[in-house]
Amino acid sequence: MEEWFVPPHMIPLAEKIVDQFGWDTSQTTQYQFNKLGFRSPEIIAQDSLFVIGNTLSFGLGINESDTYACLLSQYIKRSYANLSFACYLHENHDYLINIKNLARRPYNDIFVIQINNLDRRRDQDQIFVNNDSKFCIDYLIDYFEQLQTVLKNKKVIYLYWDDKQHEIPNHIKNQLLIHNKFHLDCSLSNGNNFGVKTHLAIAKIISSKIAKFA
Repeated sequence: MEEWFVPPHMIPLAEKIVDQFGWDTSQTTQYQFNKLGFRSPEIIAQDSLFVIGNTLSFGLGINESDTYACLLSQYIKRSYANLSFACYLHENHDYLINIKNLARRPYNDIFVIQINNLDRRRDQDQIFVNNDSKFCIDYLIDYFEQLQTVLKNKKVIYLYWDDKQHEIPNHIKNQLLIHNKFHLDCSLSNGNNFGVKTHLAIAKIISSKIAKFA
Protein backbone atom coordinates (compact mmCIF):
# COMPACT_ATOMS: atom_id res chain seq x y z
CA MET A 1 0.00 0.00 0.00
CA GLU A 2 1.37 3.42 -0.96
CA GLU A 3 2.36 5.90 1.71
CA TRP A 4 1.35 9.52 1.25
CA PHE A 5 2.60 12.70 2.83
CA VAL A 6 -0.31 14.54 4.42
CA PRO A 7 0.33 17.49 6.76
CA PRO A 8 -0.30 16.40 10.37
CA HIS A 9 -3.07 18.96 10.86
CA MET A 10 -4.98 17.55 7.87
CA ILE A 11 -4.73 13.84 8.73
CA PRO A 12 -7.41 13.98 11.49
CA LEU A 13 -9.84 15.52 8.98
CA ALA A 14 -9.88 12.45 6.71
CA GLU A 15 -13.45 11.65 5.58
CA LYS A 16 -14.84 14.63 7.51
CA ILE A 17 -16.68 17.83 6.63
CA VAL A 18 -15.86 20.95 8.64
CA ASP A 19 -16.97 24.59 8.38
CA GLN A 20 -13.67 26.19 9.35
CA PHE A 21 -10.09 25.39 8.55
CA GLY A 22 -6.76 27.06 9.23
CA TRP A 23 -7.00 30.83 8.89
CA ASP A 24 -10.62 30.65 7.77
CA THR A 25 -12.74 30.91 10.90
CA SER A 26 -15.74 32.54 9.21
CA GLN A 27 -17.77 29.29 9.17
CA THR A 28 -19.17 30.22 5.76
CA THR A 29 -17.30 27.59 3.71
CA GLN A 30 -17.51 23.81 3.90
CA TYR A 31 -14.34 21.77 3.68
CA GLN A 32 -14.80 18.12 2.75
CA PHE A 33 -11.77 15.83 3.01
CA ASN A 34 -11.18 12.50 1.32
CA LYS A 35 -9.99 9.30 2.99
CA LEU A 36 -6.34 10.40 2.83
CA GLY A 37 -7.00 13.81 4.38
CA PHE A 38 -6.97 16.02 1.27
CA ARG A 39 -9.72 18.45 0.29
CA SER A 40 -10.42 16.46 -2.84
CA PRO A 41 -12.37 13.71 -4.51
CA GLU A 42 -10.78 10.30 -4.13
CA ILE A 43 -8.00 9.28 -6.53
CA ILE A 44 -9.46 6.91 -9.12
CA ALA A 45 -8.04 4.49 -11.68
CA GLN A 46 -8.50 6.46 -14.90
CA ASP A 47 -6.93 9.41 -16.74
CA SER A 48 -7.02 12.26 -14.24
CA LEU A 49 -5.98 15.80 -13.47
CA PHE A 50 -3.79 16.28 -10.39
CA VAL A 51 -3.37 19.66 -8.74
CA ILE A 52 -0.60 20.03 -6.17
CA GLY A 53 0.18 23.28 -4.40
CA ASN A 54 -0.36 25.38 -1.30
CA THR A 55 -3.26 27.35 0.23
CA LEU A 56 -4.10 28.97 -3.11
CA SER A 57 -4.57 25.63 -4.86
CA PHE A 58 -6.39 24.25 -1.80
CA GLY A 59 -8.96 27.02 -2.15
CA LEU A 60 -9.05 28.44 1.35
CA GLY A 61 -12.18 30.52 1.89
CA ILE A 62 -14.06 29.39 -1.22
CA ASN A 63 -16.28 26.44 -2.07
CA GLU A 64 -14.55 23.46 -3.60
CA SER A 65 -16.70 23.87 -6.72
CA ASP A 66 -15.12 27.31 -7.23
CA THR A 67 -11.50 26.17 -6.99
CA TYR A 68 -9.47 26.22 -10.18
CA ALA A 69 -8.91 22.47 -9.79
CA CYS A 70 -12.63 21.71 -9.91
CA LEU A 71 -13.32 24.24 -12.67
CA LEU A 72 -10.47 22.92 -14.76
CA SER A 73 -11.69 19.32 -14.44
CA GLN A 74 -15.04 20.46 -15.83
CA TYR A 75 -13.42 22.35 -18.72
CA ILE A 76 -11.26 19.42 -19.81
CA LYS A 77 -13.83 16.75 -18.88
CA ARG A 78 -11.75 14.49 -16.69
CA SER A 79 -11.69 13.52 -13.03
CA TYR A 80 -9.44 15.41 -10.68
CA ALA A 81 -7.71 15.08 -7.35
CA ASN A 82 -6.37 18.05 -5.42
CA LEU A 83 -3.42 17.04 -3.22
CA SER A 84 -2.67 20.58 -2.07
CA PHE A 85 -1.62 21.47 1.46
CA ALA A 86 -2.99 24.52 3.28
CA CYS A 87 -2.20 26.59 6.34
CA TYR A 88 1.11 25.60 7.88
CA LEU A 89 3.90 23.06 7.68
CA HIS A 90 4.79 22.62 4.03
CA GLU A 91 7.51 23.47 1.57
CA ASN A 92 8.13 22.42 -2.01
CA HIS A 93 10.05 19.22 -1.30
CA ASP A 94 7.21 17.92 0.89
CA TYR A 95 5.17 17.27 -2.25
CA LEU A 96 7.69 14.87 -3.80
CA ILE A 97 6.49 11.72 -2.06
CA ASN A 98 2.98 12.17 -3.43
CA ILE A 99 4.19 13.23 -6.88
CA LYS A 100 6.37 10.12 -7.13
CA ASN A 101 3.39 7.93 -6.21
CA LEU A 102 1.25 9.56 -8.89
CA ALA A 103 3.96 9.42 -11.54
CA ARG A 104 3.91 5.62 -11.37
CA ARG A 105 0.29 5.47 -12.46
CA PRO A 106 -0.23 3.86 -15.89
CA TYR A 107 -2.60 6.59 -17.07
CA ASN A 108 -2.49 9.66 -19.27
CA ASP A 109 -2.59 12.04 -16.33
CA ILE A 110 -2.11 15.81 -16.37
CA PHE A 111 -0.29 17.57 -13.53
CA VAL A 112 -0.63 21.17 -12.40
CA ILE A 113 2.23 21.88 -9.99
CA GLN A 114 2.26 25.11 -8.02
CA ILE A 115 5.81 25.97 -6.94
CA ASN A 116 5.77 28.10 -3.83
CA ASN A 117 7.42 29.16 -0.57
CA LEU A 118 10.82 29.56 -2.11
CA ASP A 119 12.33 30.78 1.16
CA ARG A 120 11.44 27.72 3.24
CA ARG A 121 13.31 24.57 4.11
CA ARG A 122 12.55 21.75 6.52
CA ASP A 123 14.68 20.05 9.13
CA GLN A 124 12.46 17.19 10.26
CA ASP A 125 9.32 18.93 11.63
CA GLN A 126 10.80 22.42 11.84
CA ILE A 127 10.43 24.97 9.05
CA PHE A 128 13.11 27.62 8.54
CA VAL A 129 12.13 30.82 6.74
CA ASN A 130 13.94 33.91 5.45
CA ASN A 131 16.89 31.95 4.11
CA ASP A 132 19.42 33.80 1.99
CA SER A 133 18.74 34.25 -1.72
CA LYS A 134 21.40 31.80 -2.93
CA PHE A 135 19.99 29.05 -0.76
CA CYS A 136 16.48 29.81 -2.02
CA ILE A 137 17.50 29.60 -5.66
CA ASP A 138 19.58 26.45 -5.17
CA TYR A 139 16.68 24.83 -3.33
CA LEU A 140 14.27 25.80 -6.10
CA ILE A 141 16.57 24.38 -8.77
CA ASP A 142 16.89 21.11 -6.86
CA TYR A 143 13.12 20.78 -6.53
CA PHE A 144 12.44 21.70 -10.15
CA GLU A 145 15.05 19.24 -11.45
CA GLN A 146 13.53 16.46 -9.36
CA LEU A 147 10.08 17.30 -10.72
CA GLN A 148 11.31 17.12 -14.29
CA THR A 149 12.96 13.76 -13.67
CA VAL A 150 9.95 12.25 -11.93
CA LEU A 151 7.40 13.65 -14.40
CA LYS A 152 9.47 13.42 -17.58
CA ASN A 153 6.85 11.29 -19.37
CA LYS A 154 3.85 13.24 -18.10
CA LYS A 155 1.98 16.36 -19.20
CA VAL A 156 2.86 19.05 -16.67
CA ILE A 157 1.96 22.71 -16.13
CA TYR A 158 3.98 24.77 -13.67
CA LEU A 159 2.76 27.79 -11.72
CA TYR A 160 4.86 29.94 -9.39
CA TRP A 161 3.75 31.81 -6.28
CA ASP A 162 5.97 33.53 -3.77
CA ASP A 163 5.90 36.70 -1.70
CA LYS A 164 9.56 37.43 -2.35
CA GLN A 165 11.22 38.42 -5.59
CA HIS A 166 14.13 36.16 -6.52
CA GLU A 167 16.06 35.99 -9.76
CA ILE A 168 14.67 32.71 -10.99
CA PRO A 169 16.94 31.05 -13.57
CA ASN A 170 15.61 31.45 -17.10
CA HIS A 171 15.52 27.71 -17.77
CA ILE A 172 12.89 27.50 -15.01
CA LYS A 173 11.13 30.83 -15.60
CA ASN A 174 10.53 29.93 -19.24
CA GLN A 175 8.53 26.89 -18.19
CA LEU A 176 6.20 28.70 -15.79
CA LEU A 177 2.71 29.28 -17.19
CA ILE A 178 1.86 31.88 -14.55
CA HIS A 179 4.71 33.68 -12.86
CA ASN A 180 4.34 35.23 -9.43
CA LYS A 181 1.17 36.74 -8.01
CA PHE A 182 -2.03 36.67 -10.06
CA HIS A 183 -4.29 38.13 -7.39
CA LEU A 184 -7.61 39.47 -8.70
CA ASP A 185 -9.63 39.14 -5.51
CA CYS A 186 -9.53 37.81 -1.95
CA SER A 187 -11.39 34.96 -0.28
CA LEU A 188 -11.14 36.13 3.34
CA SER A 189 -12.26 39.41 4.91
CA ASN A 190 -8.72 40.20 6.08
CA GLY A 191 -7.60 40.47 2.45
CA ASN A 192 -5.67 37.22 2.42
CA ASN A 193 -5.81 34.28 0.01
CA PHE A 194 -7.35 34.09 -3.42
CA GLY A 195 -11.00 34.46 -4.35
CA VAL A 196 -13.41 33.11 -6.94
CA LYS A 197 -12.36 35.52 -9.71
CA THR A 198 -8.71 34.53 -9.34
CA HIS A 199 -9.51 30.82 -9.49
CA LEU A 200 -11.72 31.29 -12.54
CA ALA A 201 -9.01 33.20 -14.39
CA ILE A 202 -6.36 30.62 -13.51
CA ALA A 203 -8.60 27.78 -14.70
CA LYS A 204 -9.17 29.49 -18.06
CA ILE A 205 -5.45 30.10 -18.59
CA ILE A 206 -4.54 26.51 -17.76
CA SER A 207 -7.31 25.04 -19.90
CA SER A 208 -6.02 26.98 -22.90
CA LYS A 209 -2.57 25.54 -22.29
CA ILE A 210 -3.90 22.00 -21.95
CA ALA A 211 -5.75 22.36 -25.26
CA LYS A 212 -2.35 22.77 -26.94
CA PHE A 213 -0.93 19.50 -25.58
CA ALA A 214 -0.30 16.99 -28.33
